[in-house]
Parts: sequence; C-alpha cells; structure tokens
Amino acid sequence: MRGSTISRLLPAVATALMALAIPAAAAASPPSSLLPPQLRQSAARSEERPTSRPAVQPEFSLKTRDGYEFEVVGLGSVGTAFVGVTRNGGKSITGYAARGTVSGERLQADFGKFGKVAMRFRPSANWTGVKSHRICRGRGRYVSRTGTFVGEFRFRGEDGYVSVAVKRAKGRVISVAAKCRREQRNGRDRLSFELSQSGTWGLEVPFVEARWRTGVSATEFIAIGADHAAFYGGTEEAWGDLAVFHSAFLEKAPAKDVRVGNALTFARVSPPPPFSGTATFRAAPDGTRTWTGSLTVNFPGAEHYPLVGPQFKAAIGFKPELFLFF
Repeated sequence: MRGSTISRLLPAVATALMALAIPAAAAASPPSSLLPPQLRQSAARSEERPTSRPAVQPEFSLKTRDGYEFEVVGLGSVGTAFVGVTRNGGKSITGYAARGTVSGERLQADFGKFGKVAMRFRPSANWTGVKSHRICRGRGRYVSRTGTFVGEFRFRGEDGYVSVAVKRAKGRVISVAAKCRREQRNGRDRLSFELSQSGTWGLEVPFVEARWRTGVSATEFIAIGADHAAFYGGTEEAWGDLAVFHSAFLEKAPAKDVRVGNALTFARVSPPPPFSGTATFRAAPDGTRTWTGSLTVNFPGAEHYPLVGPQFKAAIGFKPELFLFF
C-alpha cells in the first residue's frame, strides 16, 4: 500500500471525525509538510491521549477496472474503519469513516447504504517480525505483518459512481513492536506518526483561506504561496454514525497561482487540476468581504464541487498558522 496516499487521507479524516466527535487518529506514515497546520496540531493532540484499545492498524488496497483505487484502513486506538476512494494518482479523495471492530485479526464495520467490510487477516507463513537491534523511535517502533484479508468487502459510492465486491485482498497489519510496547512510558500503546515540522510554516508567506460550516457539514479551501504554491480543498458531513468527506491536495504548483495584495484587500487564486477556475477575494473600506469566481474541484463521485459563494467566510494574510478554522 502506498503510504503517500494514506498521508493525503489523514487531514480529511481529521476534519470528518470532528463532526462525529471521534478523536482524530494518526496514520503510520508521516504527512506532508504542506498539510494545514491546524490539522497537524489536531493529530498531535490525539496522539497524546492514552487509550485502552489496541494500537493496531490493519489495511488493504485494491483497484477497479475503471481506474478507481480503494484503500481500507482500520485504526484500533479509536475503533474506526476508513474507506478511501481515489483516482488518477490520488490527488483527490472521497472517504468514509465508521465505527467498527479493529484488531490484528479482524476488520469489521457497517457503512450503511454504501456497504460493509467484514474481513479476517491471515498473515504470511514466512513472516517473523524479528529485527535485531530495534530502535523504538519513528518507524522503528512498528512492525508490519503482510498477509491476506479474507471475508467480504463490498462498497457502492453515491449514485453508483464506483462499486466493488471482493472476498480476498492482500494487505498488512501495522502494530507497535513488542519490545517498544514494553518500553513505552505510562503504559501507552498506540500507533503514531512523526509530525513533520519542516516547510515554510514559520515564515511569512501569502495565504488565502475560505470556509463555511452549517450543522454537521463544512467545506474549506486553503491556498499557500511561497517558492511554490500549495492548495487544499475539503468537505465533511456526518450522516448519523457515518462520516463522509472529500479531500484534494496539490503541492508544488506555480507560485503565480496565488496572488495576495500587500494591502490585504485583494487576492486571486487559480489552482491547476484537480481544481479548475479562479476565485477572487476583495475587502471593501466598509469591512465587507467577498469571495467570488468559478473555482471548483473534482472529487471522486462529486465533480465540479463549488469552492466559492456568499456562504464562505474568507481571510488572507501572510501568517497561515495563525488562522485556525476549528
């Protein structure tokens, strides 16, 4: 399984779980340094929460004939299963989160009208997990058992944009090494990732942020300009015990795609695919702010999703880490 895709999934998971009041949980691989800082902070806070649940992460992936890729991940520390759907290199993701049963032997959750996962893990016969001189820091803390998930996984996206039904899938189970569990302070046993503190977040760089929230639904857009531009667009919605979210990332876009006026009264963004169109921010002398244009983003199952309109609250500046959405 490609760790980079799971990393892209994490910020959307964090925002979606807020709507369900489930603690945000960390993936086994580190996120990009260009993730919005408020989401990195949210994940860091969840990492400090002790839990009595097993720190285990079963995961498997598969592809459909029409180019979609499914990634199914269970987080034992919060008893939650995730299904992520990507296409065309994984620049945008549609994800689904539901409570379930997560262990080193079992991954089970009901996703309502979308489907379910009920799989048992069979490790490869030649797996030992032995590593001499293991260092209990970073990736060295974890063991990854490869094997096969057997049972049932069926899923059908909104309006049938994608569907899959399988009884077997190759995957792995990540857990804290036995040696490292014994050495953990305060008896904590959890999966974590090393939060990246690199990048330009300590510098003054131009940014544009826009969002709206109503009830348990929300949409947000973030643009960062520096030597390269970076863009994030995401949505989240809670459907009872199920969270549905979308997320799109674009890193290292041309710097000219983000323009912020020095007077902080004007900004314009024009991100490349999976985004399309442009958006303009204007601040009038009377304090009125507008966020208008044709900016949209393509998510799996939700193409041309609008990212502008009067419902959005927008802000611009040169210190993105100071503007928190949540």
